[in-house]
Amino acid sequence: MSDFVDDRAAEEPEENAEEPEEGGDELPEDEEEASEGEGGSDDDSDDSSAEGDDEDEFENDGFIVDEEDEDEGGEEGKEGSDVENAAEAKKRRKKRRRSELVLDEEDYQLVEDNTGIRRQRPQQQHRRIKRARDAEGGSAQQQQDAARALQEELFGLEDDGLEDEDEDEAPGGGATGGARAGDRVGGDARPGGRDEPPQEQADDQYFDDEDDWLVHEDEEEGGGGAAAGQRRRRRRAAFADMPDIDPDALAEADDIFGNVDDLLAMYEERRVARGGPEEELEEEEEYGEEDELDDEAAEARRLAREERQRAAAAKRLQEQLDPEAMARHFLLPRDEQIRETDVPEREQLHRGPDPADFDLEACAAWVWEHLAGPAAKGKAAEVLEDGAREVEGPPPSWYRSSRWDPRDLKGRPEDIASNRALYLGRGSSDAVDDWRESPEAQGQLRQAIRAVLEQHYEQHLEIPFIAQYRKELCGELLAVRSSDEPQGLDHDGAAGVPPGIIRASNRRIRRYEVLFAVHQLAQRWKAMQVRREARQRAYEKALGETLHSGEQAAIQACIDLLKQARSMEELDDCEAKFRLATQQSATEDALSQLSLGGGPAGRRPQKTSTYSLCIRAGLGDWVAGLGLTAAQLAENVEAGYRKHIPTDLQITPAEHSEKFVAAAGGFSTPDAVQKGGCHVAAMQIAAEPLLRQEVRRQYQEHATVTTKPTAEGEATLNAFHVLGPAKRLAGKPLSKFEGSDLFLRVLQAEKAGLITVEVGLPEKRVELLLESLSEPYISDGLSVAAHRWDELRRSVLRDAVVNLLLPVMEREARSGLAADARAAVLEAAADRLWHYASQAPLQVRLADEEETESERRVMAVCYGPGNPATTFVMLDPSGNLVDFMHCPQFSGPIPKRKAILGQVYNMFEDPKKAQDAARVRQFIETHKPHAIVVGASSPEARTLELDLQAILESILIDNPRFFTELGTGGLPILMADEAVAAAWENSAPAREELAASSPMPIVRRAVGLGRQLLDPLALLASLCGRSREVLSLQLHPLQAQVPEDERMAVVERVLVTATSQVGVDLNAVVSSTWQSASLQFAPGLGARKAAALLRGVQRAGGFVESRNQVWRELGVLGNRVFTNAAPYLRVRASAKGTANLEMDPLDDTRIHPESYEFAIQMARSAVPSGEGEDDPVVAVENAFARPQEVETLDLIFYDQHLQKEQGGGGAEGGPRGSKLATLIDIQLEFVAPYGELRGEMQPPKPEDVFFLCTGETPDTLKLGRKVSARVRFVGENEARCLLPDIGNLEAVLERHEVSATRGPDINLRDFLQPHTTFDARIIQLDPAEWVVKLSSRSDVLGDELKWEHMYLAYNKDTGDKDYVIPSVDELKAAAQEQRRRTQVKIVHRPIQHPLFRNITLSDAAAELTPDSVPVGRCIIRPSATRGPNALNISMKLPLSVWHIEVEEKGKTPNSIKLGSQLIIQWYPGKKETYEDLDEVTARYIEPVQGHLEKLVGHRKWKSEPWERAKEELSKEKETSQGRAVYCLCADGARAGIFILGFVLTTSPRREFFTITPDGYYFRRKNYPSVDHMLMAFKRQPRLPQQQDAPPPPPPQQPVTGVPHAMAAGRGMGAPPPGAFYAEQQGGYGGYGQEVPPPPPQQPAYGDGPGYGAPAAGPGFGGPGGGAAGGPRPWQGGPGMGGPPVGGPGMGMVPQQQAVLAAQQMAANFAAQHQAQQQQQQQQGWQQQSRPPPGPAYGRR
Repeated sequence: MSDFVDDRAAEEPEENAEEPEEGGDELPEDEEEASEGEGGSDDDSDDSSAEGDDEDEFENDGFIVDEEDEDEGGEEGKEGSDVENAAEAKKRRKKRRRSELVLDEEDYQLVEDNTGIRRQRPQQQHRRIKRARDAEGGSAQQQQDAARALQEELFGLEDDGLEDEDEDEAPGGGATGGARAGDRVGGDARPGGRDEPPQEQADDQYFDDEDDWLVHEDEEEGGGGAAAGQRRRRRRAAFADMPDIDPDALAEADDIFGNVDDLLAMYEERRVARGGPEEELEEEEEYGEEDELDDEAAEARRLAREERQRAAAAKRLQEQLDPEAMARHFLLPRDEQIRETDVPEREQLHRGPDPADFDLEACAAWVWEHLAGPAAKGKAAEVLEDGAREVEGPPPSWYRSSRWDPRDLKGRPEDIASNRALYLGRGSSDAVDDWRESPEAQGQLRQAIRAVLEQHYEQHLEIPFIAQYRKELCGELLAVRSSDEPQGLDHDGAAGVPPGIIRASNRRIRRYEVLFAVHQLAQRWKAMQVRREARQRAYEKALGETLHSGEQAAIQACIDLLKQARSMEELDDCEAKFRLATQQSATEDALSQLSLGGGPAGRRPQKTSTYSLCIRAGLGDWVAGLGLTAAQLAENVEAGYRKHIPTDLQITPAEHSEKFVAAAGGFSTPDAVQKGGCHVAAMQIAAEPLLRQEVRRQYQEHATVTTKPTAEGEATLNAFHVLGPAKRLAGKPLSKFEGSDLFLRVLQAEKAGLITVEVGLPEKRVELLLESLSEPYISDGLSVAAHRWDELRRSVLRDAVVNLLLPVMEREARSGLAADARAAVLEAAADRLWHYASQAPLQVRLADEEETESERRVMAVCYGPGNPATTFVMLDPSGNLVDFMHCPQFSGPIPKRKAILGQVYNMFEDPKKAQDAARVRQFIETHKPHAIVVGASSPEARTLELDLQAILESILIDNPRFFTELGTGGLPILMADEAVAAAWENSAPAREELAASSPMPIVRRAVGLGRQLLDPLALLASLCGRSREVLSLQLHPLQAQVPEDERMAVVERVLVTATSQVGVDLNAVVSSTWQSASLQFAPGLGARKAAALLRGVQRAGGFVESRNQVWRELGVLGNRVFTNAAPYLRVRASAKGTANLEMDPLDDTRIHPESYEFAIQMARSAVPSGEGEDDPVVAVENAFARPQEVETLDLIFYDQHLQKEQGGGGAEGGPRGSKLATLIDIQLEFVAPYGELRGEMQPPKPEDVFFLCTGETPDTLKLGRKVSARVRFVGENEARCLLPDIGNLEAVLERHEVSATRGPDINLRDFLQPHTTFDARIIQLDPAEWVVKLSSRSDVLGDELKWEHMYLAYNKDTGDKDYVIPSVDELKAAAQEQRRRTQVKIVHRPIQHPLFRNITLSDAAAELTPDSVPVGRCIIRPSATRGPNALNISMKLPLSVWHIEVEEKGKTPNSIKLGSQLIIQWYPGKKETYEDLDEVTARYIEPVQGHLEKLVGHRKWKSEPWERAKEELSKEKETSQGRAVYCLCADGARAGIFILGFVLTTSPRREFFTITPDGYYFRRKNYPSVDHMLMAFKRQPRLPQQQDAPPPPPPQQPVTGVPHAMAAGRGMGAPPPGAFYAEQQGGYGGYGQEVPPPPPQQPAYGDGPGYGAPAAGPGFGGPGGGAAGGPRPWQGGPGMGGPPVGGPGMGMVPQQQAVLAAQQMAANFAAQHQAQQQQQQQQGWQQQSRPPPGPAYGRR
């Protein structure tokens, strides 16, 4: 067997053995070779060499005098002796670095061009020094590099550090300044001069030179020049080493302001506070002692000094930067600690505190109980119970046979041998029960749980790593859900592959929900254990401090119960008893202190509870009369029998209470004493843990949830509302909420005030609970006193349960249900996110070949509504933006293809598309993409896809060579979800990367869409930065109700799981910012460690050659972290310049380095090598070249051999026992190294495209949904509409679905016109065919209960059994009751009048509504809205009650007295004032009643509403022989408004009028009688309004003797001007905005588009009829009453009769028109404007 791994492991000690100690004289062997390869030169010009002193002296022996030496010598000569100068010079020569020759960048490029081999650039320092530095403090270097990058990002590139540093620093620089300068160059920080602080030298030189020519004031005065010079030199010496102070600035300040010693002192104090002087003192001592040290010690001292300098620079940088920016870039000390700790980053962040006694056995038992025991729930428990998983080798011992039954395996393989198969699991409930009852099966499951916990918490391995590389330990914890099972196992055994055997191509990416559930449950157990230990310490401390025997017993009982607690709720039970016990003792201590007259001084006053007051009054002894303590009662309940028999006192409770009566304290009577004693007993019972557990058990079993809608909820919630399922729950048990998000909807609806929620036990269950608890509590004595005591015990028990315990249980139930609902939301969101994370990248297959194109070019298209325009972008194979363009002609509503008979549509000839179509074609031909992806963000995107298909067809016809050069045989166009790309569009990484190249955000979205095809996982990972843009993805409608930290934890779990199976190409991501985001989700790493790893690779030259190099040479990953991350770091020749490097092929597989020896041995066994060839690399390469040989290996024999050879142990660091699962994984990797587990990208299904384009889901867009539709086109049998709320989706309204009363034989143009809006409901939906059909029928629109029954109530497939819909009568009764509760209160007025009554509007309406009340009866009442400032007159009308407002003036505001001026508005612009109610009655009420009576008694009056009256008019018109018909009726929707309806041709029309004391107000005139009003109408049936000339009609046969307007089908002339008539056309006749607004949109004639709705329905005067409210005839629309333009008149009699009638009407029209013009001239109507609006008419 190969010892390959051992050899590799032995490399490290060999290097360590040969390598000298830190700071040694010799270089390692590999460095010597590197030096030879570079021509013997060392490229680090800043590091000192290991040469002797003689060489330095020879090079600088004074023969050649440097300019610097001359200056230094001269300067030193001024202040020291020649001996000192010589010593200083010798010291500088000794430490000065020799100058070495190195190759520059051009030389390296020339060498590479000639040899074809990339030469690695030498590092800026020796590896020996680098390793020493990394060992001592590489973390500070990394932190300083990151800090420097952050500084440059925030403040830009600077030459000399931050703003407060020395900007004019000399080349030498100070110690700190030099360190900072070094940081900017290669990360190597050290002083510019090697041995002494050159800043001092430079400063002295500068100032001395300055002293030569600068004449100071004190020198001019004479006598003080020398002293001043000494002061300046001393001052310079004082601040020479202060790196943050510019010496020039201080000198200038000294000259201007005088002595700055105080400033220097203050600055020195600040430096002392941050530890500067000590460091500088040490540095000065080190500088002075370096002469006495050897080279190694001096080198070590220098390295330590430089590390301190870097740390000080980093510290100063931290002080100067924003803390938020430091946290965002992971520069805080906590981040550095995480980077340096050799523990996976996610474990450090989320592990939490461990309990002092971390018992893995207890933890595993608790996890098993909640995962597989009776209390198990959740998706993971279901998957584990099902038991489907991949199996290899013999079955487990609990299986019924020693061989797998083929019927239990998918594909039914006869013998799996050394292969892997899929166990189908336990398919029946009996099998599940047998598995649960099998002690052996459950024992193995608990053992697997413990092994996983040990690997995670002790070996620090992440869950995906355990699932993939510790499979032998996991057992059934690797159960898989059906959607993650291997695919393609049911084949027929072709190509020699037996069916049912899992091959490399069958593997699929999967989730490890059971293992993650184990981890989550273990975390919960840890939190519970930590809490238990904290409380136990508190209880033991209290036990040691108390002196009360009763309290000691209670606390000891709490400690005992604390050890037995199995949940957080049970811990709370112990806490409740402990608090009650300590509260009692605290009260007794307070009493004793008061009796002794002392007490602790300054103690805070405690809040006194009722229980404390009772205990203070001595009522604790009263409780003893009940015969049982709370603890004894709890023991009786736990035992199930009367373990303790209660004893009754011989006296009654009242007599017993008399003993405790006290004059003070509030217990002065026996009743008060008894009440207080019962409260004490109830509190003690409610605090007993065992009793609380029993109540909790029954509560969880029998409690229910009931919801009822409020008035607002009744109107808002429906079957399509997101909170609709919470509307009507009737007694839903708590257990039925498991695995559902329903309770979260309940809470949201309750918070919004839409429902009321009741959580609790039903009354019957409460009584049963009390009965079960009272049996061990009562004595059943026969005496009167015993009966009294039993009644009192029942009362105490009821108080304890109903008033104290049940509210606690309700809070616990609400909290638990909310937590379960949030977990369900997170699980659903995780499934949706997994859909994004597990998407396969685009694979482009070459034409006529099985290979795929590695260099994939993608063109992405994002539809734009116009601003921005539709955008096309082109990406290179790395996902970088190459080119983009905007296409306005493909934006907004894209023009559809026009089908012209006999012509073929050509897009390039369509002026609406031709220009951009040509640009797109040129864009495609220029960049030659391999695939085009279109974002499915709008229904117009489907049209865009069809247009692109047409463009490709034109390329195929005109330029077929294009596809030949492409090499793929075709250019696919894919529709894709834009959700992730839209989130990435506004993310911080997108703005940083593409801010300059893409001015419009839609370009970034398109780039994200294209990258989604290249690497969907990396794009998703790039949204997981500090800003957490990934949380903006709409994964669930209730995700906003879940805390962001919990949602982010799910995101991390999904991405870590996916990344661990996809892997990360380390060399590729180093040069790609957006792809490097997935590195942080490799197991073991995180954002901090991944960034450090990337920086390490960049320092190593931008690539690594092996995984071993990542571990040994980069120095950024510890052993544990590398063990976790190694198999997920793919190392291959994917970076620029690595094509000719020889890399280990095993480093590009999922094989872990710890298993390399197994892989090598398998390779040697599968493909034997020749004689003398024992190279493991050759063996592995041969095995990769011949994978079929590896597949034939007998891995079971090899596994047995390994177990015997290693004594049951695995490789170093690996698990013990069988390695068969690992060997099979290695075998599969030889067949398909890092094979794609995500399958091939499949285009979305048509129904998926439909929902993506509409932005809806099958749950939100379904049959019955009410929508608002806008008419686009009206045909003969159907109307085509757009749905603005659903992305302008196109829908169809058929003729028979318009009206319920008019039937199917209608003319659609009578009801609908283009650009009008109406309400409708979806009655047919076919997403695959994009078919949506609507209905505006009144019976369909108004039936909300139908859809509640279909979607919410229980039926065969869907719905909830506990969702109960009341009957219609019950709903009406509930609505009436709600109105009664919410009715408005009135202000009672002291008014004496026969018609006045102090009643509300609803009472008045109820009194006047009955049919027995005659029309005209009225009541004067207070106003409900304006209080005492107005009255209301409620008058009975035929179809409603008319409420007329009477405004009061002439009194103090808000006075309840009647005003002296009563104002009533008759109609807009007409008000009348009255003095009192008698005058109102005589001059207003009685005249109106009289006119109303005449109107109702008229021969043309109809008592039906207009909807029915118009039908009768239509029938009457059919038998009228062409005569016009009309009628009078009331407007049922608006009281006080009456209708004059008529039919002139075919369609019913109407005008409005009202009643005033002077008569009937019609067409802005008062008429004294109904007949006068009708006569005026008959004279002029058309509204006399001037109209614009209509567009010329198409040519038609002229009709003689008929006016032109009538002949053209445009009506009989224009109506008179005036706002009153214009208002009629807008939907209301006569009163404009002052009248009550029209009702909500209603179908025309009770069905179709609503009358009076804004811009809805065909207008008054539309062709052939329709509701008023559409286009007006004088605005260019069709005229009133006529047939469609150019068509024959609808409803006309035969031609001869029509001509005669038309001639007669024309004559009448001419006479009427002449009279009308004369009248208009007299009255000035021609330009009269509408009168100003008055107060609201009919307001309450």
